Amino acid sequence: MAYQNYLNLNSEEKNRKIYRVMPIHHLIEVFNNNQNTLSKPRLWDDPFENFILQSKAKLPDGKIVSFGMRDSFYGQCWTFQKESDAMWRIYSPDKNGVKIRTTIKKLFESFYNSVPQKRRDVSCFVGKVKYLTRLGIQRLLKRPISLESSGAGVADTLLIKRKAFSHEKEVRLIYWADENEAISEIYQYHVNPHLLIEQIVFDPRLNKQLYKVYKDYLKRLNYAGKIIQSSLYKAPENIFVKLP
Repeated sequence: MAYQNYLNLNSEEKNRKIYRVMPIHHLIEVFNNNQNTLSKPRLWDDPFENFILQSKAKLPDGKIVSFGMRDSFYGQCWTFQKESDAMWRIYSPDKNGVKIRTTIKKLFESFYNSVPQKRRDVSCFVGKVKYLTRLGIQRLLKRPISLESSGAGVADTLLIKRKAFSHEKEVRLIYWADENEAISEIYQYHVNPHLLIEQIVFDPRLNKQLYKVYKDYLKRLNYAGKIIQSSLYKAPENIFVKLP
């Protein structure tokens, strides 16, 4: 595995914990089907996603061209943010979400090892998102984009967001598919969720009885990791106020 597969990350960051919030039924599908799912950036909420590859480019001779590979990329978003009110409200709007935890290295290796060996180093990437100001993005657009055979230069364009989204602290898994694979809007690969997922945390607003039902179900699947419900909104107990 080449270091160039890790973008905007130093060697020490490979073992950092990352998190992802999803609907509970999606997590159940991961365990039942042993598959992790990436999607094309155009399906993501921010219309500025993949904005560089969606743009036109000018060649040295003045000819205007499009990036033919722009619809061949898939990604999955994670975060360094352990927990926040915004995380639950945005990604679990129906109060039935679940947060999973792994590490950058575990996530990437599960993906890297699932791809045919001859394509691994040129198609599989994981990277930390860079958050730029409008001026920073304008400067970036004026620089040449590296289109070397490794694909790292192109993948790096998917790791740029506006400064307004810096609170997300995103990490992204990125795959550059070949023409035959890029037909679908999603890309799935085989994964062992018992090895990938270190911890499962349920939405703090989820009904307590439902939480117990889901927890028991995951235990019956022989999941050995920690399963808890977030206490983010739990009121503090045994607090005494000193009166004058």
